[in-house]
Amino acid sequence: MNKQPFDIGMMSLFISAGAVIAASCAYIYIYAQAQTLSDKAILARDVVAAEKASEANGTDLISMFDSTASARAALPSLFVKSDRVVDFIKSIENVGRQSGASVSISSISADPASGPAWTTGKVSASVAASGSWSQIMTALGLFENLPFASSLDSASLSASAQSGNNNSAAKPSWTLSFDIEAAMLIVASSTHQ
Repeated sequence: MNKQPFDIGMMSLFISAGAVIAASCAYIYIYAQAQTLSDKAILARDVVAAEKASEANGTDLISMFDSTASARAALPSLFVKSDRVVDFIKSIENVGRQSGASVSISSISADPASGPAWTTGKVSASVAASGSWSQIMTALGLFENLPFASSLDSASLSASAQSGNNNSAAKPSWTLSFDIEAAMLIVASSTHQ
């Protein structure tokens, strides 16, 4: 009879220890599951926030795209089209008619002369203009404002005396020479005119 209370006490101790161990394991398992769910929830929240930010950026991009539609439509007009180089030459010659100066083109070249459609190149010309001071200044202003994306380089200005009649002093004749380069848009895969 002595042994039975001892066995019941030991048994109670083992059951209690087992219950504590089981409860501890269950707690650890539940804690790990809760941590995993929390990490997944945080990750999902971050993904949603990133998607919302991406959507906002996309909306901003679409808005910017829409607001620049007219500027993008005008962009090709800033280029000399490879099949319209003659228009570039006529624009240069027209400056002479508008300013009253004598305008001549001594050379013209295009680089590249051909290539894949919708690529860019450049068209260059060496130009000289002569006339009175006001004619040359008017011509220079017109050259700087041609309807193409262009630049003037290697400009030089010189004066030479003109013979005047007996009643007036000699007025100088001015000569302006420069190289002009304009952006060219190759519109077809062939050589241009």
